[in-house]
Amino acid sequence: MSWISSKSRQTARIQAQLDRKQAETTEAGPSQATSKKTGILGRLEDKFGPKIWTILLALVAAVICYFGIYSPSWENPTLAEFVNRCRDNWLWVLIFSGILYFLIKRIAGESAKTLHGVLLMALIAIFFALPVWFWLVSPSGSGGTKSTIPLVRELPVAERPKLVLPPKGKSKRIPVPQGMHVVMSGEDFRFHCVYQDGHEESFGAGESACSDGNMPFVYATNNREKEQNIVSYAYATK
Repeated sequence: MSWISSKSRQTARIQAQLDRKQAETTEAGPSQATSKKTGILGRLEDKFGPKIWTILLALVAAVICYFGIYSPSWENPTLAEFVNRCRDNWLWVLIFSGILYFLIKRIAGESAKTLHGVLLMALIAIFFALPVWFWLVSPSGSGGTKSTIPLVRELPVAERPKLVLPPKGKSKRIPVPQGMHVVMSGEDFRFHCVYQDGHEESFGAGESACSDGNMPFVYATNNREKEQNIVSYAYATK
């Protein structure tokens, strides 16, 4: 009997120890599960999960793209204008590309490697391949036997490209290659200069020309109220 009683007490002690451990585990579990991270980013991660970082990276990329790369002066930009803009703002383009790299890594899955390759090829094209190509086909480049850009020195006024202006209307925007300026010929029109930062200047017959600056576009407006106008244009080197 004494042996049975001793065995029962030993079993009771073991069971009591197990009950205490289970109670400690139960008390610690909920406190760990319900622990909240501090700070704004910590609370956002608690609420939305790890995907909040992807959302924030996308927002930062959009802000950089708009304020660092996009220009309010753009209106259906050509490929050359887009490349020049990216090269002028190369630091923002690289930051944007780095964020895009991490976004692809987080959300693209098995396609990430392919998309990273596309991103790298796009950067090589923007900063190296396309500028070389544009230089080769430009009038000042060594490539090509004949210019595709109408030049003042090569064309009389009658043979230059024409801009048709509706009554009190404006022409399309004419891109201005680096190192060149646009010469317009005609009557009753106003010459407008669009600068890289988005602001504009204009002048008419007998007025001072636009001030020097980074000017990616120009266009003309018609001073005639009831009839269309035709203005010719060509390029000249500065």
